[in-house]
Amino acid sequence: MMLGNKIYQLRKGKGYSQEELAAQLTVSRQAISKWELGESIPDVENLVQLGKLFQVSIDYLLNESMENAASAPQTNHEAENTKNKTQAMLFGFFLVPVMALILSTVIWKQNWQNRDTVMTLCFLVILAVCFCVEYFYLSNLPCKTQRMRARLHIYSIGNWFILPIPIWAVVHQATLQFPRPFLYGMQYLRFLAIYGVVAVAATLILQLIRWRIK
Repeated sequence: MMLGNKIYQLRKGKGYSQEELAAQLTVSRQAISKWELGESIPDVENLVQLGKLFQVSIDYLLNESMENAASAPQTNHEAENTKNKTQAMLFGFFLVPVMALILSTVIWKQNWQNRDTVMTLCFLVILAVCFCVEYFYLSNLPCKTQRMRARLHIYSIGNWFILPIPIWAVVHQATLQFPRPFLYGMQYLRFLAIYGVVAVAATLILQLIRWRIK
């Protein structure tokens, strides 16, 4: 694979635009474009900067027989950071809300009078988790485009954990305000129907926006 193609793929993999990569390397956007088109090649200093930025070796960049970045393994430090970030995101964004929902269900069954309090507490927990994801993970991503794409991807999945509490609160309050003689369990069926439609729609919309971001 030619050097220009490697730079293009590495840039896209990081979510950089040509302008953002140029700003990182303190060169012009036209220089990045020429590198990717094969009209010129980076000098030694820029090759070193590219290697550090994309965390690949200069040998990988210059050796055409090395076809993909997997041929240039990550350093232990980088791999450890990636592993820690992934674990933190999975724990913070998915496990904690699930635990909150389980806890709310248990308390809900034990004491019906505490429903509103439990829902409020669980919603606050989810908001705290979203803040942690934003502050500890997304804010550390190097460029605006990459942060936006990562944010859209995370919330397109995370909305399935965020939406149950507010949707249930709306359905429950609507039932109290407009009581009607429904069959037992009808309130839960309405909740599931609304939750499913809203969650699927939110996922599709967020992923569509993410795909349109270059």
